[in-house]
Amino acid sequence: MAPARAEPIVIAIDPAMRGSFEEVRYALRTLAHTAGFSTHLEWFTDGARADVYYGPRTDVTATVRIPAVPWAYASAPARIPGASREALGVPFLTFPGETFGSAIREEHHVAYPCDVVFATYWLLTGAAEPSYPRSRFDDLDLGDSPLVRDALLARPLVSLYAAQWREWLDRAGTRAVPWAWESEASRFAFAFSHDVDYPELIRPIEVLRVLQQRGATGLGLAARVATGRSHFWTFMEWVTLAARYGTRPCFYFMARQGSLLQYAMGTPDDFYDVRTPRFQRLFAELRDAGCEIGLHASYHAHRSADVLRREVQRIAEAAQVECAGNRHHYWHLDPDAPNETLRRHAQAGLRYDSSLGLEYYPGFRRGTCHPFRPFHPGRREVLPIVQLPPAWMDDHFDRRLAKNGITDPEAAARQLLDVARATRGIVVVDYHSRGMNADFYPRYGPWLTQFAERNFDHSLRGMTPREIHDAFIERERQLDAASSDALAPSGLTVSATPAAFEITPMRREDIPAVATLHHALFGDPVVNGHSIATLGADFLADAFYTLNLDNPGIRCLVARLDGRVIGFSVYAIDKDSVFRHLVRRHPVRLALAAARTLLRRPSTIGAFASNARYMGGEHLSFLDGVSGWWIVAGVEPEARTPAFEQRVGGKVAAQLFDQMESHMRAVRCDAWYGVVRPDNPQINAFLQRRGARAVGTAKAQGLEMRYYVRRYSEDA
Repeated sequence: MAPARAEPIVIAIDPAMRGSFEEVRYALRTLAHTAGFSTHLEWFTDGARADVYYGPRTDVTATVRIPAVPWAYASAPARIPGASREALGVPFLTFPGETFGSAIREEHHVAYPCDVVFATYWLLTGAAEPSYPRSRFDDLDLGDSPLVRDALLARPLVSLYAAQWREWLDRAGTRAVPWAWESEASRFAFAFSHDVDYPELIRPIEVLRVLQQRGATGLGLAARVATGRSHFWTFMEWVTLAARYGTRPCFYFMARQGSLLQYAMGTPDDFYDVRTPRFQRLFAELRDAGCEIGLHASYHAHRSADVLRREVQRIAEAAQVECAGNRHHYWHLDPDAPNETLRRHAQAGLRYDSSLGLEYYPGFRRGTCHPFRPFHPGRREVLPIVQLPPAWMDDHFDRRLAKNGITDPEAAARQLLDVARATRGIVVVDYHSRGMNADFYPRYGPWLTQFAERNFDHSLRGMTPREIHDAFIERERQLDAASSDALAPSGLTVSATPAAFEITPMRREDIPAVATLHHALFGDPVVNGHSIATLGADFLADAFYTLNLDNPGIRCLVARLDGRVIGFSVYAIDKDSVFRHLVRRHPVRLALAAARTLLRRPSTIGAFASNARYMGGEHLSFLDGVSGWWIVAGVEPEARTPAFEQRVGGKVAAQLFDQMESHMRAVRCDAWYGVVRPDNPQINAFLQRRGARAVGTAKAQGLEMRYYVRRYSEDA
């Protein structure tokens, strides 16, 4: 296929969108680049013609017209879409408060029925990911999301919209720049990638496991395991399979060596050491075969760019290659701030990552089957790292079938091939290196081998993940070279507010500031009785906040101004788990924090005794059936002034509350309660305005307190 000239399309953005122009620009450029078009971005003016218009007007002449949502993009985490709707041959996410208009398809004009630019941003940034229910390993449960309910993981909306743009604009006379894997025959790229978990089978453990699980029928396998004839060192089998399709596999190795004890204690890293002679010989064989070697980041590596950097360096040194790519063990990005983990990838020197998969569900987590650059909402910047979205992993069609409900794995996998073929995307599969052992994993490597024989054809082009990355970079350079941006010199005054103010889930580095603010606002025992805040900022930081980081039943939202914490809100979707979690999961660390506090301030013994009643949860008759708990919220005085509220678009406390309630509704937490002093008229009135009603009084924190309950079922 002859290379196309990068002719820019004109995208006119209505000035009404200027408050979100960084986010709008990112989403529009990603759609255009995915379709294969360079861009000229400009603010819309009356009478101007454009290839694409984005904004609220309906009287604009453009090849593609997209209506805009009436809200700021900064509110994306609080926007939970309902069921999707079909029009123009594709599905659309529908958000509460958004009008779904008429879809128009004429010879030289198309009008979308709703805002596909906001939907693209919402998907590509994973806006709702921190609010999804999680397992103890932080596996996201999307069972109540339209992405699963409406099967949208197999219909990647961003890629589908980009494919439409390519069709419509090509018909209007603008040729798209093809992807490197497009030719007269091939249409999509396919990459074999393999996480190296447990490559050295521990014979005594596996012999016992086989006999325990299979009884007498497992004697033959137990003998093969004991003699080494059945093993997990199956790297060359994958090399052979990939060679059939003209490519080589990529193996992601773990740099951190774990142990059985650490595994049992909740850090499930692998046990091998890449510096041993056996792995040195393996690396030489893989290099000779032309394979790619990358990092399989350890379970907690997402917490620090320095840790990631050291792991990258260790793999590079051990394998004697450049370690360009990564996939996280257990898909374990920071569950509360996944885009912060993506930023740390770039800081660690990685060129690409392929960790945006889901433990339970196959498909495209962020709505695209194409390589893309992620966006950091808090920083309002495109990140210098490329994401290669994985399509499926081995367990999706084996041990996760009961959860994802797939009855025909072959049809499910074929659907992902088909959508990549139709949109000229990529399919990156993740199969554990040990999966070629048919004795243990008949539905891993053996299944994929048979699937490939039946479904791979000339439309597939085999590539390594690094080759896909390099092709993306080269195409991006070509598109950028022909692009221009007239947004900045438009003369419009663009508020700096969204860049300076943000609300996100609490990060580990926020804990000292949150604890200090919590103590400053609520630490006076005269006013707040035996509030946990009276135990001091150190106890709040070391015990309450740090030890609850791994508690899926509790969350802290943080409001920041220029990166500084100016407000917070703590709430639970499982009120009984808040203190019970501390006692059951972290008893030693909790006891040490309490002992340090008592030694420094013996007067706090009363507060400890008073708060002990919460260890088993609150059992009051008027709280029956109430699972949620609004625990505490605070905003610095300077952030409560009318001038500040005008700057950030409203009251900080209300915005914190909006995000809390959005999360609660998303996870089907149908009711929550809050506790207030009767003589605090502001908070009593605030809760009443939020739809909560007083249900009774009881002693709490050594004071007589009024209890409010908010039930969403009463909204009707």
